[in-house]
Amino acid sequence: IRMRLEPNGRMRTSWNTTGAETFRWSSSTNAFWRGANLENIAKPFHSMTGAILPNLRAAIIPDRGKLLWEPDLAGADAQAVARDSGDVVLQQMFREKVKIHAERAKLVYGASAGPDGRREPYYTLAKKGGHLWHYCGKSRTMATSLGITVGEADRLVARLAGIHPGIPAWWRRLDAQVRANRTITNAFGYRYVWFGRIEDALPKVTAWIGQGTVACVINRAAANVYATVPGGELLMNQPDSLVGQTDLDR
Repeated sequence: IRMRLEPNGRMRTSWNTTGAETFRWSSSTNAFWRGANLENIAKPFHSMTGAILPNLRAAIIPDRGKLLWEPDLAGADAQAVARDSGDVVLQQMFREKVKIHAERAKLVYGASAGPDGRREPYYTLAKKGGHLWHYCGKSRTMATSLGITVGEADRLVARLAGIHPGIPAWWRRLDAQVRANRTITNAFGYRYVWFGRIEDALPKVTAWIGQGTVACVINRAAANVYATVPGGELLMNQPDSLVGQTDLDR
């Protein structure tokens, strides 16, 4: 909200295409200390409490005569985890096209999550907790991140493991692979070599598979838009979506 704009009124950011091992682009203030990190833009409400916040997204507008667009990969990280882990339940959820986080909220919290699984804070707990758990998030880390007790986080972790037994099995497979030769490969054929302590590898390795696979898809889509879509002007590269603008008559 307090970021400095350019002299011409534009909001800028500096994108680093090589900053992350997961192929994601990182975003920061530019060389003149103007702009901000635009990789994740806050929603107009607090996800845990529902409290109203300033709607920063509404402040981002296209140039005159242009239309903003944002193609989005729905549940992208979870889809990558489902495919690589082979978890039967998670794959079936995607095949049936259910709302993954809402369905998990109902499975974990029962009636407390509401008939549609979207009652807060249970929906957000299931969503954020699920993402953390996919990448080996421990109960203490989860408790701090979600604002719950360690005991509540323990129960969430245990319930998720009961629903998706294929994911802990995936962790064990990746752990054995890293211990054997310190190397894993993603669906695009890229190799990741772990040089650190073996005991610290698993969270990094699982995130590299999930987030990195999605980033590879998004980056290819960005390059394709740039090369083949007339008048398609890329503005932002988000973790699982692209933002750009195009002339209204195109």
